[in-house]
Amino acid sequence: MNQSLFIALFLLLASCNNNSQESQTSTSADSVAQAESIVSPEEYESQTNDDTTTIISFNEFNISISRLVVYDEHRILNKVQKDTVYLFPELGETIEGQIIKIDNLNLEDFKIEQRYETSISIQNEGPHCDLTNWKHYTSPWKEIPKLNNQTYQCLVYEHEDYQKFPEVSVADLKNHVKANYDKEWHDLISGISSIRDYPSSVGISRYFIRISGIDKDTKALVTKMLIFENPMGC
Repeated sequence: MNQSLFIALFLLLASCNNNSQESQTSTSADSVAQAESIVSPEEYESQTNDDTTTIISFNEFNISISRLVVYDEHRILNKVQKDTVYLFPELGETIEGQIIKIDNLNLEDFKIEQRYETSISIQNEGPHCDLTNWKHYTSPWKEIPKLNNQTYQCLVYEHEDYQKFPEVSVADLKNHVKANYDKEWHDLISGISSIRDYPSSVGISRYFIRISGIDKDTKALVTKMLIFENPMGC
């Protein structure tokens, strides 16, 4: 074998070996990246949590709601939740228009929906009496639009939506307040002729978000509910 042919064969073998090593390195890097993309609830919380993000963890998935501050003195949201979670947004906070991110989703035929409930509130220049255990208007469920594979944007309601309420007489309202609340609240509405006459008003008292789908492993129907107790009054 002459010297030129030997050198050519040597360079060809070296090139093949380098290509094989690069392919192995690339495959290994892809495997590591895939493993790192699977985030546990604890890791997810540490990566996502900040002062304006609310995180709720279920066994099947994690939810983060951007720009929503909730009252959670006892750190209930640090735990993995069951089927229904009650959340208490701080005054001035709302889920309307906020971005919801879903991670570690283990559901097929996934759907996320929203609805709201209205109640009557009686104002007293700051203090207010919310009749959240009386009559309500409850809107139909509407599916929340998807922005991409992981994020959704909560629905936004108009003024007319806030004002929806079942037919009820002023006399019924006054009798209910007289029978169930302090005299001062009844006195405040003694002169009104409509349930929407100040200091009585109608507004959204609760938001509901429902997440449902089929568990990929067990094939069982899974339904999770978030209930937001909306602060009423001024």
